[in-house]
Amino acid sequence: MNIIISSPKYDLAGKDKDYAVEKFSHLERIHNLDTLEARFGEANNKITCEVKMLAPRAEPIVLSLDAEHAREVIDLLIEKCERQLRRLKEKKEDKRYVSGQ
Repeated sequence: MNIIISSPKYDLAGKDKDYAVEKFSHLERIHNLDTLEARFGEANNKITCEVKMLAPRAEPIVLSLDAEHAREVIDLLIEKCERQLRRLKEKKEDKRYVSGQ
């Protein structure tokens, strides 16, 4: 999985960037991903993050969230990403069983 972390309008500290890479790399266990792109920014005194996940033979999944701190944004987005990837995995498994009958 290729993980791209960018923060053009926000100065993401080195520790926070390493934390994000570590957390996002765990998503590979749930579903096979080609690319995960996370863009950090700042708006209205809050840190924003938009995550775009690209899985094979699936539509891109785009999620965004705002929070007070960078690690808070990362943790909350990880939960949302996990839910979306589990939903995608279940959807693929359901189609496999229906077509096999």
